[in-house]
Amino acid sequence: MGSETSNIPNLNSNQSPDTQAQDNQLPLQEMQPNNESIPEVDDPPPSGSETLAEDIAEAGSTEISDNQRDLQAGSETSDNQRDQTTNNASLGERLTHVFRCPVCLEVPEGLPIHQCTRGHLMCKNCIDHLLADAMLGDRTARCPTCRCDISNWRGVTRNHAVERSVKELPATCDTCGDVVCRADVKHHMKHECRQRRVPCKFAPIGCPAELPEAELGCHEAVCQHKDKSGSDVMAYLQEKDLRAGPKLDPMDLINFMSIGERETHDLALKAYYDESLRPQMYYQTRTRFEAFDLRWRLTVNIDSNPPGYTVRQLSYRLDVQNPPDNMTVSHLLLASPGHPLPFTSTVHHTVYSDSNKASTDIHLSMSITDVNAVLAASDNILHVRLMIAKP
Repeated sequence: MGSETSNIPNLNSNQSPDTQAQDNQLPLQEMQPNNESIPEVDDPPPSGSETLAEDIAEAGSTEISDNQRDLQAGSETSDNQRDQTTNNASLGERLTHVFRCPVCLEVPEGLPIHQCTRGHLMCKNCIDHLLADAMLGDRTARCPTCRCDISNWRGVTRNHAVERSVKELPATCDTCGDVVCRADVKHHMKHECRQRRVPCKFAPIGCPAELPEAELGCHEAVCQHKDKSGSDVMAYLQEKDLRAGPKLDPMDLINFMSIGERETHDLALKAYYDESLRPQMYYQTRTRFEAFDLRWRLTVNIDSNPPGYTVRQLSYRLDVQNPPDNMTVSHLLLASPGHPLPFTSTVHHTVYSDSNKASTDIHLSMSITDVNAVLAASDNILHVRLMIAKP
């Protein structure tokens, strides 16, 4: 009963039912906020400190972007400068690659420098070698780059602009590392190089030492070759002469010139091929020439070793028609005036008879480069001077 009675409103109180209801609901209203009583307002204006921070941040970002643009521009400028420096530094290397001979893959050292009709460069030694190979094989010589015909120097010309440019290309001294023009390398090595090597003053009698100039005096003071005896020196010089090959002995020339009956003939030898399976080239006088009332013929043979033709030598043979028995003839082959040939010959003596109408093959001392130059001649003619004499 008590619990039921407590839930019954007190009707005997002085408050009205509405007032009592309001009193009963008052704690609930106080706990719930009245949204209608709170006015709606906009966001409060930023304070001065917040505005200053935003301005600093915006200025900082602007400054950073400007710095980034400056750094990017500076990087591009430095890259351009680096590329320009690299281009300048590698200009000599790139020109060296452009001027390189397609045969030997080297920049031509000597002059002249030739080109085919389409402008492809070749150094003198290589084009001589190509033409010589074609002459020995009786075939057409062709440019190694474009395969155009260059036989008998057809369409081949000198390139003077490239010759002058090659002289100005940089070259590094192998001794001191200095960079000089290619045209000045020999002068630099002989006179200017700080570390150039100088041969010992006893080199003519066998000392092989080559030392820097500052060390040369100490070496020469103790060089063992300075105490050589006369017989040792003569033995070394004779061995050196043998290694150098045949040369014209002045006494032989004097004896040759003192022979009573002597004739000199300037001859032009034409290139021919024999009729063998592998054509063999040789030079020979077109017709026989007369000397001592006899008819003679001169033949120059080319000795080579196929297929590389790395060794080439010239030798000559002198034959005669109907010689008398035991006729001794001395002969000497020289280069014809106006047609210099870099070969060395000596005086030879041949005894002719009915059974021996030709001399032995006499070797002409020449380098393979000089032989190639002879074979590559545009007119295919070999000009020589023959001196023959008999007692």
